[in-house]
Amino acid sequence: MPQPLSERSLRSQVGAHTKWAACEDRAAATEPARRALLDRFDREVDPEGTLPAAERARRADHARSAYFAGLALKSRRSRRQSDEKLVEAGIAEAARLAEYVDRVVADAPELTPEQRDRIAVALTSRSAA
Repeated sequence: MPQPLSERSLRSQVGAHTKWAACEDRAAATEPARRALLDRFDREVDPEGTLPAAERARRADHARSAYFAGLALKSRRSRRQSDEKLVEAGIAEAARLAEYVDRVVADAPELTPEQRDRIAVALTSRSAA
């Protein structure tokens, strides 16, 4: 049976913290991964290895920049979508709250308009807290 995502995430955190607690040189431990990532861009721009080293490095630098710019773009889009969902949820919550305030205030017709406004402010501030 597959583990829930939250449990897998916690198990991964335990493993990572255990590894780094026993590691003396983090830079040396992660060097192979960094090297592999950089080599990937060299192979991408010069699969046959025919370019001069300086030209391959220049192109690989641009390929690397393009890759990370693409990641940044995806991240920005994701954050914008999340923000839009939060705004939509906030608007829906505000509408529900306004309806609630209207019902509470409408049920108290003996109040003055000033008293109704003060009740509406009080109810709004309590729900926001």
